[in-house]
Amino acid sequence: MKPAYLHLILLFLPLSVSREIPDMRDILYEDFHKEMQDPPTPLIIDLMSTDLFRRLDRVAQLGLRNLLFTHANITRGAHCRGTRTMSSIYVNILNKNSCSESCITPVQSHAIQVASLLHDIGHGPYSHLFEYTVTGMVHSNPEIYHDDEKKDSAKPWSHEMQSLRIARCLLQTNDLVRKYNLPHDFADAVCDMIQGLSRDDHAKKYASSPDFNKYVIFTIVNGDAEASLDTDKFDYMRRDSYLCCRPGYANLVSQAVSGIMLGSRIEHDRIVYSIRCAESLVVFSHCVYLNYRYLYYNPQAGGLDLVLQDILTRLLSHANLTRYLQDINSFSILDDMFIARLWDKGSHVDIQHLLDRFNARDSYEFIGYRDYPYPPETSPNHDLTNLRRSIADIKHTFSEALGKTQCEITNDDYVLVAFNFAHILKGNGTKNILAKVLFHDPIPNPESFYSHKPHLDKYFSTPGCTPLFKPIENADSLAAAYEADDIPFYWGSIQLRLYARTVDNEKTAELKRLFKNVILN
Repeated sequence: MKPAYLHLILLFLPLSVSREIPDMRDILYEDFHKEMQDPPTPLIIDLMSTDLFRRLDRVAQLGLRNLLFTHANITRGAHCRGTRTMSSIYVNILNKNSCSESCITPVQSHAIQVASLLHDIGHGPYSHLFEYTVTGMVHSNPEIYHDDEKKDSAKPWSHEMQSLRIARCLLQTNDLVRKYNLPHDFADAVCDMIQGLSRDDHAKKYASSPDFNKYVIFTIVNGDAEASLDTDKFDYMRRDSYLCCRPGYANLVSQAVSGIMLGSRIEHDRIVYSIRCAESLVVFSHCVYLNYRYLYYNPQAGGLDLVLQDILTRLLSHANLTRYLQDINSFSILDDMFIARLWDKGSHVDIQHLLDRFNARDSYEFIGYRDYPYPPETSPNHDLTNLRRSIADIKHTFSEALGKTQCEITNDDYVLVAFNFAHILKGNGTKNILAKVLFHDPIPNPESFYSHKPHLDKYFSTPGCTPLFKPIENADSLAAAYEADDIPFYWGSIQLRLYARTVDNEKTAELKRLFKNVILN
């Protein structure tokens, strides 16, 4: 029997009826805890007026998803403004639910809202698509970008680190801290709220700070270090679901966010929850997984992403990328239209076939996929290191098998890529976030709560639904119908996908055969 909740796929069908979308700066929060919202402060208005922030209104939040989901015209600017509003709501709810000693002060709330506004200001054109491209280029050519303060050498450039550089520049270069009589460590606190901070690092840095000695305030915008929920996730889940998914699903996500927030309070310098919001926690966690699987890493949109990524790699190799990444003023012109301007500067004969393919919306063909579930948390090796190693071995075996074919298939003919679908958190040391939730009142049956199941079926049961996309025509049955309703549910998985760059039918057929024999077996 097919799991009932997988009929949720219906909710991800693109809406066929056109509707006028009002200004997202207002509509998404028009009726969402309006009485708890703080208006933007003069400092926040100053920051929103800068060229670096206004650039975000010309950067797509979801890359190319608007080509598939009609209303996915979301900008990074809208998301950043929304996260600021969400943070003001959450802080006010936490203060209402918590004892006076645990309450967040006005200065702390101000810093949280500034961090929320600036947390994604370092994104480049097409958001994550630009980041993936640049990261690959910097790995291949380290001289493109160098940062003496960068601690994580495994990721030489990232939008997070760029956000920190820009936030510090905006607050210090413009002397806004002194202008608004803010604490001397205000800019440091904002940056640490953006990147997330461990308890140990917080104790070393802020133990003697009169304004930022509470650790909990550093988990509200980015809760990854504490394995907790945060306002960044709350906003993008509500926003993306509202514009890309069925209204029933969008309402479900919004209700889950509201339930979690209303059931939150601060105890012992961390956020704890009421048992009354247990179902909201589980539903939200599952919806994050579904959004990643069917929206953010949608296979059809992913094929077009890869076409644009190949174009970007070639276009940026002819541009002075170092200047744009290192110099913040130069970075301010990096928006989606910048790519079009690069595009128009020359004939680009070497990539004309890619430009033609992109203009025709002819994505790389999706050959197939395989899910590798996270190991159970009861396993002694529940982190993802061994799983990642196994997938690397499979990719190596696939490459060796290609070398033995008669078709002379090269790396330019295909893309074999892995995607991480998780409930909230990802990474080598990831854990199911629900196992880390602390309740301030007794939970009657923790085993059933952590297994998700009791709470899902009643929400995700819509019989008679239609898949998001039709199966690929003439494809092998093992590689077709990604949106089929018998896809198993995992609390987290790494998915290995194969796309064909080549338009040679013989090579494509061989890729399908090898995918079946090497990866699916």
